[in-house]
Order: sequence, then structure tokens, then C-alpha cells
Amino acid sequence: MRIPLSSALAVCLAVGACRATSGVELTDAQRTAIATEVTQTVDSLFADMNAHDADRIFAHYRQSDDFLYVTVSETMRSWKTFSTVTRSYWTQHPDVTFKHHIVQTQVLAPNVAVVTIAGSATDAPHLTWTQVYVREGGRWVITLENEAWPGARSPTPPHPAMEVQDTTGPGG
Repeated sequence: MRIPLSSALAVCLAVGACRATSGVELTDAQRTAIATEVTQTVDSLFADMNAHDADRIFAHYRQSDDFLYVTVSETMRSWKTFSTVTRSYWTQHPDVTFKHHIVQTQVLAPNVAVVTIAGSATDAPHLTWTQVYVREGGRWVITLENEAWPGARSPTPPHPAMEVQDTTGPGG
């Protein structure tokens, strides 16, 4: 059975099943400290986006085969695909600037947080991002990003390579 990854993630987040099972309960002070770190990371990402420096922007992302970028119209699985496609955006749009406001930060575990961001760009008046951050090597990186904007083209049927194979077996 094949399950679209974006559907699986949406269900996982909706029911809270994505919480890490580390057994560590965070205090309010710990959650606040983590949220502050993640906010600083988001602010740094947008500063780098406004500087149009692809290498600095890309440093904010988890550069792995399981990285996922989702929009209304497309899904890019893997860092290689995402970085190849988006690098050209930064070179072809040197005058675009972004504004952002963090709507919510959900600290799920000491090393996992989900951030919802509202914003705009000089070429798009309304943008929304949901980013899943993981802490690796002492820093926060994006492992999944969903970006949405009004007027995005309708989705095309997914390519079979853009789905995740359910390997849990029958009924799983």
C-alpha cells in the first residue's frame, strides 16, 4: 500500500502522533528556551533569504535524502532535488525581499519543533510556511517545509517516486 507522505504527515501532526518518544518531559522554561532558539534560526533564515545567498540559505536545511519540500502544486523529495530547483530561484530573483511573522512554534521534543510562519514577498503578498526543525550537531535545521500561497497552480498527479512505501505490513 502506498501512502502519500504529505497525507501521512498531516495526519501525524493532527493527532499529535509525531511527538518524540524520548520519554523526556520538557518544563515550560525548556520549551521557551527551545522556542527562542528556533525563532532565532527562522529570523536568520529570512535574513539570508533577503541577502539572496543560496549557500547561506541552504545551510538552514537538512541536506539529506529524506528532506521534503511540499507546495500546493509539487513535492520535492530529497535535498538534491530541492537545492537544484531552488538555487536558480535565488539567482533569477535578486530583487525579491521577504517579510515574516511567526504564528506559532510547537516544541515537540528537545530536538524537534514545528513552526508556522505568515509572510509576504515583493512578488507574493501572502505566503505561509510550515517548517519542521530538528536539532542536529547543535543547530536547528529544516527537515520538512511546506509553502503555500494564493494563486498557486493546481496540483498535478504525484509521480510514483514522490510517495512513501508503507512497509508496516497488512493493517499497519
